[in-house]
Formats: sequence, C-alpha cells, structure tokens
Amino acid sequence: MKKILKSNWIHLVGFYISILIFQIFTLISGSSSLSLVNLLFAPLMLLFLYGLVFLIGFYVLILLLDYTLIKGQKLEIKRAFFLEWSIFIIPLIVSAVYYNYYLWIVLGLSLGLTQLKRLKTIKNES
Repeated sequence: MKKILKSNWIHLVGFYISILIFQIFTLISGSSSLSLVNLLFAPLMLLFLYGLVFLIGFYVLILLLDYTLIKGQKLEIKRAFFLEWSIFIIPLIVSAVYYNYYLWIVLGLSLGLTQLKRLKTIKNES
C-alpha cells in the first residue's frame, strides 16, 4: 500500500508536461503570446498558483480513493486506478465544455496516462 501512495508524485509531473504541451499548441496556433522563456515558467505558475486549490483537492481525493478502493474494498490495482480516472474525467470534460477551457480535457487525459504509469511503476517495484 505504501508504494501505491508514494507513486502519486507521477501525477504532478504528468500535469506539468501536459500544461507545457498545451501551452506550446496555443503558442503555435497564435492563441497565446508567451515568449519562449516564459513558456517554461507559465505551466509552473499555472499549476502551483491557479491550480493549487485543484491540486490539494485532487491529492486528498486520490489518496482517499487509493486507500478506500485498494485497502478497504480490496479491488485489484488496475481496476481501482481505472475507477479513479473515471471519477475524475467526467467532471473535467463537462467543465471543459461548459467553461470553454479545454485544458481540463488535456489534464483528464494526462491523469489517465499517469495512472497507467503508476501501474507500471508499482508492478516494476514488486
């Protein structure tokens, strides 16, 4: 259980990379006027300033779900991670469409990929 909880750092890296890629696409499409230097710092600021409330809520919920689904319900890790992703992706898609802010979809896809990476990392440590 300890290695499952420790593997949650992967989400933070995935979110940063996803925001960076999203910023690059908005820069290429002309929707953004960021300079190349600011391009590296904008995702960090977006993640830790604007997204801090989201991150706190996300990590509290993901830790509770990890503990409840895997330890309490004794679900297989793969199923638990898929269920966690399913719980998060639906509100993210609805919010992205409602607020016309498509970074939420990118972050939802990132969450799915980081859940797969967590699964690989946990299995490699076993």
